Amino acid sequence: MGRRRPDGRLRVARGATRWSIPALHELELAQQAGPVDEGEMADRARALIPDRYALQGAAVCVATAGGPRQQILRPTELEDQALHRDLHREVLLGDQAVFDSTQGVKPRIEGQAILLEQPRASLLVDSLGSVGLVQPATDPGSSGLPALIEEDVADRVVRSLRLTAWVFDRIDPVRRLSHVVPVVALLSAAYMGWRTRSEHAGSPNSMQMPMNVGDRVLVALTPAARPRASLTYEVREMTEDLVALLRRAYKA
Repeated sequence: MGRRRPDGRLRVARGATRWSIPALHELELAQQAGPVDEGEMADRARALIPDRYALQGAAVCVATAGGPRQQILRPTELEDQALHRDLHREVLLGDQAVFDSTQGVKPRIEGQAILLEQPRASLLVDSLGSVGLVQPATDPGSSGLPALIEEDVADRVVRSLRLTAWVFDRIDPVRRLSHVVPVVALLSAAYMGWRTRSEHAGSPNSMQMPMNVGDRVLVALTPAARPRASLTYEVREMTEDLVALLRRAYKA
């Protein structure tokens, strides 16, 4: 792959293919920042899950921490109006938009993070490159008893992961963050049943309710840390596994 020069930088071996050079650059940047600490990243991701008391109704939250831990956005970059506009546009109108386009939103700085917020949705991007997304768990005007529809939960998770990948590429185009730890939570949904779309259509006014579900059901993959490229190339598989874990935890 390559050897280290006396100054510590990687030397590309003779005959290395052109496509390997960006990969070597990413590896070198990651090595300079230190090792990937899965536990530390998982703690940071879980810390982005908001408290249930701040929510209006059931919500799906997807929080992702990147590693190795390092500053990605300097204080001046957190105030960059071009970045605010890009985040605003993408979360409202982008291919993976998760906000209600009929409602307004104004980015603001909160501590060491950029926060975009609506009454039932939010996007947070902090100085370490961590991303937290909150969306309503159900569509407005849903008929029948309140239920978590598995396909709708999966759609929210996959949209959040894809939007997170876009945010990472926007704030860290040189890919200093080589790995990610995503966690997914259901918040304030203890009063709802869990069903597939077909199950709900067949019996919208009767269902089995969960007995011991708390107001915060949180799951993560095993291993928790994944290559950053997984947010693009394995997003469907990751979503299927995360939703399966949510279903199992919710209905246990």
